[in-house]
Amino acid sequence: MDINGFLKKDEYFDVIKDKDHGSAYYSLNIALNSYFSTYQIVKNCLSNETVDPDTINEKVKSLPAFIKASINIWMHLQHFFELEMKRILENKNPLLIVKYSNETDCYCDNVLDIEIKESQFTRNSIEFSEAENRLIYLFKIKQIESEDIDIARILTNHKAELDLINQMRNSTAHRGKRIIKYTVLDELMCTRILPFINELLELEEYSTYNNMYGSDDKVTDLIKPLIKGEKDKIDYRQIALFKEIARSRPNRNEFGIYGRMSAWDIEKIEKQKEIIKIRECDWVEEEFRRCPCCSENALLEVETVVDYTYEEAASDDNEKASIFPNPIPVLGLDRLHCANCGFYVNTFVGDLHEIEKLEFELPSHEEEELNDILKAEAYNEFLEEEYGL
Repeated sequence: MDINGFLKKDEYFDVIKDKDHGSAYYSLNIALNSYFSTYQIVKNCLSNETVDPDTINEKVKSLPAFIKASINIWMHLQHFFELEMKRILENKNPLLIVKYSNETDCYCDNVLDIEIKESQFTRNSIEFSEAENRLIYLFKIKQIESEDIDIARILTNHKAELDLINQMRNSTAHRGKRIIKYTVLDELMCTRILPFINELLELEEYSTYNNMYGSDDKVTDLIKPLIKGEKDKIDYRQIALFKEIARSRPNRNEFGIYGRMSAWDIEKIEKQKEIIKIRECDWVEEEFRRCPCCSENALLEVETVVDYTYEEAASDDNEKASIFPNPIPVLGLDRLHCANCGFYVNTFVGDLHEIEKLEFELPSHEEEELNDILKAEAYNEFLEEEYGL
């Protein structure tokens, strides 16, 4: 294909006709999924013996999956916020996202009332930092459209976080030589970035974004347990647990809505159990337990050898009796793995026997619950009529 010819043609799909599911939506989704997965992809390097920051960072620093996740976090967070700032500017005047050499305030003052010409749309779009400067200036002089004022206020109040995200993205994209440490990533995300995102997604304008995992798993509900104050002591083990909850809950099957498991559901989980037993290469309990993440009886305990005891055993070799120690493995609970939602933790997150007892119930949303109840009643009637269940 001729590259110059391609660049002159309009060979694109338009993904922004639905403003709620444009590129910004998917970039935020990728960034959040990448962060939620950071414990899962490094867990095999961590245990209850690797709890101090230096040890954690040393264990995970060269893992390809962590490097990939870190790149995705900053690249897509920056992309999300850049598109949102430009959307607000364009909503005021499309020329506000066009690149010029003028100073920010002079340019903004000059174009607010300019008649827009079609040819001017062909100019290059401004970069992140200039979009941020123009947004802050327009908010200051009260030139933001009314439907965007609350969003612009939050973005303006979090200039420090926007600058951090942009700096991290640029460091990743333009130099590509350094990746932020695992523990520092947790600290920045939980004390600065997630509170910022939470504040934004609580606005009605972002309800579609907040429901990207479904109405029962609002993003704000998933990230609130992760949010810490700047002066709070950071517990990386607790953060790992809540990241795994946020990663796994959207994957769960919705058995709870209809109040019953079909034979197909049960068979599927049994097959997954066999896969887990083969994959783990350790002792996997046969009995399912209740998963603290999805609340289904699909959690498996995986044990490993932690010690040996010895008993005396007699042998009769060449008619000579001798006594030798017979080693008996002592097993300890090492991992929990749910065959339904994929929740998977090891001893790094704490006492697994205590983790099993926890119940991670998200806040109820009455309207969504009512809809679920109506669906459940209709579904149960269907099962009774069609299959006599």
